Amino acid sequence: MTVGSSLVKPAGKKIVDILFDKLNKKFVELKNKSLSGDLSKEIRDSNFLLYSEKSEVQEKFSQRYLKFRTLVSPEKQVLVDEVYHPLKLHYVERGVRHKVDDKQVLFLDSGLVIVGKAGQGKTTTLRKIVYRELMKPKGFIPLSITLRTLNWENQDLDTPVVIHEEFENLGINLPEGTVKPLLGLRAFLICFDGFDEVPYEYRNLAIRLIQRTKNFYNSKCIVTTRPNTEATYLSGAFEQSYLEDICNEDVVNIIKGNSLIDSEYRGILVEGYQNSLEIQKILITPILVDIFISVFGELTTTPKNEIDFYSELFLALASKHDKFKLMERPKKTNVDIKGLYQTFTRVCLQITAKYESQSLNETQLQNIFSEACESLLIEGHNNLCHEEVMDRTSLIIKDGNDYTFI
Repeated sequence: MTVGSSLVKPAGKKIVDILFDKLNKKFVELKNKSLSGDLSKEIRDSNFLLYSEKSEVQEKFSQRYLKFRTLVSPEKQVLVDEVYHPLKLHYVERGVRHKVDDKQVLFLDSGLVIVGKAGQGKTTTLRKIVYRELMKPKGFIPLSITLRTLNWENQDLDTPVVIHEEFENLGINLPEGTVKPLLGLRAFLICFDGFDEVPYEYRNLAIRLIQRTKNFYNSKCIVTTRPNTEATYLSGAFEQSYLEDICNEDVVNIIKGNSLIDSEYRGILVEGYQNSLEIQKILITPILVDIFISVFGELTTTPKNEIDFYSELFLALASKHDKFKLMERPKKTNVDIKGLYQTFTRVCLQITAKYESQSLNETQLQNIFSEACESLLIEGHNNLCHEEVMDRTSLIIKDGNDYTFI
């Protein structure tokens, strides 16, 4: 893997080396304590690598924690620092507002619940927090746990199990017997992402896991969620903070700072934004700015609300995909763009009505797309309409074993 500047500390170390250094320092702390023979042996015999190369751990950490796809550049992943714009958190009880940037100290004496609307930047903000914590010489070992991916049927699911499995997912062998002692040293900053994506029948289990992480294991803890979920009612050791809407200055800086688009288009976007009061009223979250960047060149009229933006999004992305191809892309179906748009719209409605989460497995996704095609009397879909939509728009992406809306 070629390591870019965003993955390298000023001293020149790769992320995997920084991570291993932090683990080694904690193991030294454990060795200096009065330990049982078994634990001393586990520490002495520990080999952090599950794989033959550190580069594999480097890649896994980057993919899971630091990279993501955007609507502007859906075919490649970008590093969080390449497109990150600091958002502002409002700590209601403290009456304090501050940006989540490289300088600001976060209030982590209590567990922190970050609340934000869809597309407001919760996960991106969490990625920034993880990255900057990792870069601190004396910072915690940050872990980002995607709550919807946990096996809630596991009767033994508890914080040490989650930590051990997360390290395995990163390709790191952290001996099971060392997890609880490391928790005792308060070694980790544990970030639970996407509480709102946990199915309703498992929400109480998720609350219990989060509370035990903070209260029983005394770990630094952050949770992200949409408004009005059970996580927003966590009290006592948890403090609520809310991501605020972005302002006009933020929008301009996001556009100007986006290196994924050329400078001429950035200038056109800024001018179009500043000359339209209607657009200024609409662009209040990062995802809406992303949509604006993606569809502005295809707009025939000035959008007057969010619906106008979203209605143009599918067709703009599908058209842009083919426009920049040098050769004809083989199709998996005989459905034209209009038919794909009608199908996609119906699927969105069905998912909203039938499913508690917007993340589906492949069978569920294929079935709901095929059912939508049959209901709309669309022929030639070959039960592959979901793949056609993914190929043309990247609005749905594969995320592990699940498929999620970007």
